[in-house]
Amino acid sequence: MTVAQGENAMFNCSGSTVGWLLTTLTAPHAVVKIFQSPDEWADESYRSRFDISGQYNLIVNSADARADAGKYQCNSYESKHFFPAYLVVIGKLNIL
Repeated sequence: MTVAQGENAMFNCSGSTVGWLLTTLTAPHAVVKIFQSPDEWADESYRSRFDISGQYNLIVNSADARADAGKYQCNSYESKHFFPAYLVVIGKLNIL
């Protein structure tokens, strides 16, 4: 999925027990746990950056190229399936 910087993005996922992971482009060797069902955020700071809608769809609020671009993965634990999706954020990125 490609969005402009500042736009929202939504990734679909369903299952009775799911988790969301993120690997950003700025830290490609670090996998970050964002959310674990039923209602557990890995860090309170994620509540302002992300939302969960429906049956565990992940919404990226106001996408940022540095923090949010990368690979998102929905893990459906009961079926042992992992569903990756990629987010590309188009915009100006100040490196310095």
